[in-house]
Amino acid sequence: MRVDGADGRPSQGFIVDLWPFRLTHGAPELLLLHRIVDPAKGGEANAFWQGVSGVVEVDEGAATAALRELAEETGLRPTTFYSVDAVSHIYNARRDRIETVIVFAAELDAAAAPTLSREHDDWQWALVPRALELLPFALQRNSVERLVADIIERPDRAMLYRIL
Repeated sequence: MRVDGADGRPSQGFIVDLWPFRLTHGAPELLLLHRIVDPAKGGEANAFWQGVSGVVEVDEGAATAALRELAEETGLRPTTFYSVDAVSHIYNARRDRIETVIVFAAELDAAAAPTLSREHDDWQWALVPRALELLPFALQRNSVERLVADIIERPDRAMLYRIL
């Protein structure tokens, strides 16, 4: 996916956010990853909790990118994979461009434990209320709320969003 600006550089980027979750005793838990920030950019003071995220590469579909990022960042594969009814735009000041964020969810086996990439230094399973407290960005919290409302709490709707 690519939109070129007048100078040939991408004027718009595409990002995927993927929210891994599991159901334990009927309660949804989200897999949160603690993102490491380069010490030159503020280090630990700017570290934060997130789901899986990454850039959609040129000539790559968003769903493919989300599954690739899940494998790269956690070493995990989903039992079920969904699109989430949440697409947003953010301004990335570092890249000076608008980025479209496409949201997905991946149900994981209840016993799943990630193998972290170098982008993250910790992980945890968090019940939804705790996850909403830990996530620093409104975009993240809104995506989790849509996931819960449309997929977890409404299995009759979940099939509308199921990809695999």
